[in-house]
Amino acid sequence: MNWIKAIRLTTTLRLGVLTLIGFHLGTGVIDGVAWSLAVFVTLGASATMVLNDWVDRKHDRLKGKDFAYLHEETFLVFALVLWELTVLLSFYVWYLGAFYGVISLTLILIGFFYSYSRHILALPAVLVAFASALPTLLPLAQGTNDISFLLFLLVFFFVLGREILKDMDDPHDKGYKRTLPVALGFEGAKKIVAALFVVVLTVLFFLPPWVLFGVPAVGYTVWILLDNRDHWFAKRLMDYNTLLVLALLFL
Repeated sequence: MNWIKAIRLTTTLRLGVLTLIGFHLGTGVIDGVAWSLAVFVTLGASATMVLNDWVDRKHDRLKGKDFAYLHEETFLVFALVLWELTVLLSFYVWYLGAFYGVISLTLILIGFFYSYSRHILALPAVLVAFASALPTLLPLAQGTNDISFLLFLLVFFFVLGREILKDMDDPHDKGYKRTLPVALGFEGAKKIVAALFVVVLTVLFFLPPWVLFGVPAVGYTVWILLDNRDHWFAKRLMDYNTLLVLALLFL
């Protein structure tokens, strides 16, 4: 069970689904190419998660997450196997098209570099947001469309805000990671997240009209953050709203 938990299936599968949504809205077709790219994105995200857990194994032990620490060598092998599969699959992605290949290479480089970016202020959160949003641009290989750029903006600003909220959950990060909550304090970080979610709110109005059902939750979250209320509730509300918006985007 811990091995499955390590790959964060709820998060990585969501990225795969987002890739399919990008093709659904950008090209109107979810074909074999779209499914192949969705598998690559999911696998690459899983490999990144596991490698990061291995790199952070000693720090995570302070937080009660000691699985990677207690199974250090086996966990490293697990990470390397996932990365080997990701790299091998990337060759097939290159075969599908150079544009797909460039994005796959970018995602791989981010995946490797992410675990070593913690000393640069807010960079890990930016990298996660960029890597999460990048697959939405894959349909551009089949022609320019506005919806892909809108999805990119939506995902980037949402994930960036979500990552900053997540950083508030970890008091052990001080001295280990340079996060915005550590640098600015919770109140300052909440204001930044509120501003990011205002951008998300704006982008939603340019997407298909049925996606507007997700607007109230985003607006309420912005109010919660500006009122300096519990960030945990704001984070959970946005998580559930994400599932709603993803479902609506498939319509």
